[in-house]
Amino acid sequence: MIQFIKKDYQPDGDVARTVESAWDEARTKSGLSQLQVEMVLSSCEKSVMIHELMMIMGLKNRSKFREKYITPLLEEDILAMTIPEKPTSSRQQYSLTEKGKRLLADIRKKS
Repeated sequence: MIQFIKKDYQPDGDVARTVESAWDEARTKSGLSQLQVEMVLSSCEKSVMIHELMMIMGLKNRSKFREKYITPLLEEDILAMTIPEKPTSSRQQYSLTEKGKRLLADIRKKS
């Protein structure tokens, strides 16, 4: 499970405090930087394939990329699969959920 955001994440008006506490957890538990998370979320504003995400992030190992980035974001309902009934489809793409869009908006407000 991804460590940088809680399942019940909801912006509460204090964007700086909410997002800052999320990043504190990210740095200590998952090892993802704010920039890395923001890059993935920004890239997924429109549907994108895993190899495109990997290229954007400059990573080559698909298994590790899926384990470190994709799976946790899916588990936290921040990303969604375009073909959920076929998770290993060669046509699989990922996009932001409503929760992911709110998180990205909060990140951008803080920046």
